[in-house]
Amino acid sequence: MPKRTDDFQRLIGCITRHLAPGLEVVEPAMLTDRITGTKREVDVVVQQRTGDITTTWSYECRNRGRKSDVEFVDSMIGKHGRLPTNVLVLVSSSGFSTEARRVADGSGVHLRTYTQIESGKASHLFPVGKFVWSKQATWKPTKIVMTVLQPNGFSTERIRVDRDHEILDQLGRSIGDSNQFVQAFLNNADVGKQLLRDALPEHQFFQCTWDTPMCGFGSPCLRKIDSGRLCPILSIEISGSCQIGSTQVEMKHGRLEETQVAWAKTEIDGKQGMIVATRSVQGENKVDMHFQ
Repeated sequence: MPKRTDDFQRLIGCITRHLAPGLEVVEPAMLTDRITGTKREVDVVVQQRTGDITTTWSYECRNRGRKSDVEFVDSMIGKHGRLPTNVLVLVSSSGFSTEARRVADGSGVHLRTYTQIESGKASHLFPVGKFVWSKQATWKPTKIVMTVLQPNGFSTERIRVDRDHEILDQLGRSIGDSNQFVQAFLNNADVGKQLLRDALPEHQFFQCTWDTPMCGFGSPCLRKIDSGRLCPILSIEISGSCQIGSTQVEMKHGRLEETQVAWAKTEIDGKQGMIVATRSVQGENKVDMHFQ
């Protein structure tokens, strides 16, 4: 199993996701040594699949107090010479020695330096201050109302359901109860962002609507008690209690070559997370949160 990724490796992985949208980014990843057949750990791996062809970018990160030397570059060239790496990228928090750069240039290895920007510098990504606020929420549904299509195919009916009411797919197979179904919706990352956008610490209740819910086999359904026929669920109204919290987070700033970076560690519901914001050389801003 891969060892736990350190903060610097996680940061580089997050930045790489911003700079390589649509590609598969894994950190850390395990690649197979073509000679020994064993799995070798790589800090960050980016893969692009085009038909039967896979292109692999491998990133190795080094967070040391002094410049990375030629021994580091040599060892990574040797390691990746036996791995399915098409492009090798070495990232250092302290730069590279002159000899290391010469060897890398002659071997087709790409070098990147992450530079930390000290507090108070004008080149901060967030120049207005070094703190941001992280919001967290817990949603507890207490009322669930579903609008279903009647068996005649024309009229609709609003039905308040219990939390343990069975939800079926269009083939009549159980896919869980209403509480599980609704919790899956509320736990969706995009839904959580929308709910949090207007949430304030003083809010104690919430209400939202799930339009056109879907499952693996089309619309989820309720079964009519009298006829046993399935009624597709058209929408779900959810209301309940909530707890909204906020945490002040101190941001650290830096640059990965021409990309501006701001990041911080935080904890939400007991899970360790990292907030990462970037501004590319083209001026495109991105910000998101990643959890371990």
